[in-house]
Amino acid sequence: ERRAERPWELMHTIFSASGSRYMEWQSRYLRYLHAKSGQQGGVTRLLSSAHPDHLMQEVPTWVAPEYPKLSKDHYVPYNKPMAIDHWLTHSG
Repeated sequence: ERRAERPWELMHTIFSASGSRYMEWQSRYLRYLHAKSGQQGGVTRLLSSAHPDHLMQEVPTWVAPEYPKLSKDHYVPYNKPMAIDHWLTHSG
């Protein structure tokens, strides 16, 4: 019943990102707005990358592998559902 007293613990904001400079400022800004808004619960950036990056010190981040490039299909948005699946499966 403890969770019923603190429903914000059930909410968590996630967003997907790549390691590009464009996504870097967007990630910083989203983290800032999340904190400024007073929204309850945590926030996590789902980084689709082969390696961690320097922004992990500023923005809570989960590193998910990039979607494998199968044949000639290099559709980048596949990273979003794959990163969510990886986070849900492995974050405990």
